[in-house]
Amino acid sequence: MRGAGLILGGSVTMCACAASSALGGSALIKAPIEQQCASHGLKGCPELVDGVMLYVDGDEPAAKRQLKLGASKNVPADLQRFAQAISTVLPAKTGGFVTEILTGQITQDHPENDPSKQVATSDEASQDSESPARFQSGFKTAGTLERVQLSMAAQTDPRRLTTESVAPLQAADKAPCEIGGGDAVCVKLEPGPLVITDAMTPPGCKMELIIGAANANGGLGWEAPTNSPGFHGARFFVRPNQWVVVAAKGASLDNSGDARCYVTWAGFKPRIWLQDM
Repeated sequence: MRGAGLILGGSVTMCACAASSALGGSALIKAPIEQQCASHGLKGCPELVDGVMLYVDGDEPAAKRQLKLGASKNVPADLQRFAQAISTVLPAKTGGFVTEILTGQITQDHPENDPSKQVATSDEASQDSESPARFQSGFKTAGTLERVQLSMAAQTDPRRLTTESVAPLQAADKAPCEIGGGDAVCVKLEPGPLVITDAMTPPGCKMELIIGAANANGGLGWEAPTNSPGFHGARFFVRPNQWVVVAAKGASLDNSGDARCYVTWAGFKPRIWLQDM
């Protein structure tokens, strides 16, 4: 808790190790595929997802069996839409393989399945395999996939997570502020960019506490109440030019407050690839 000197170093280290062990390469792809399968209303999602994961892990025969089993439970049109939706998070070869199995259509990523292209592909291999165009295309696909994976993993990466308890009236760096035209006491915390997902204040606190994002001029870009039950699973964005702020409304600096009046909040630092966000 901020201001109370409570440090849980051992617990944090243990949690970080446990969480990081679950972050595998293929595991980052599995979640969006499961979500797309469910959102498209497909049947046999366990078999379809397993099929994709098996191919990513290099087991093509088992992947074919699972994909065909899942595909047999659905109509072609739905499978086509599903294949197109998940192609954005899969390597080009994997996306082509999955599309071919689910829809029966041979894609350009598998020229070996088209006899008319086999000779040309073989003749061109020695001459064109290292061409700048091929290299740049493959590099772009791999880079895009890696960015998608890293962006999705940010909210479960222990190195990017933040959890903190703050008692604004007991913090050493508290300062007077104004919220909604009234007096308040504020504590400035972490700088953005951050995504705040959870915040709550215990039921016993009678004072109104809020969390928000303060701009350079001290004004709040947004604010959200934290008094019980608080909020959970949200996506409140703190921009790079803002700070996380916790405040006690209607309070003054000489008010030490109730020990139950604190805010426990959690969030993560997103990976932002766009410039000038």
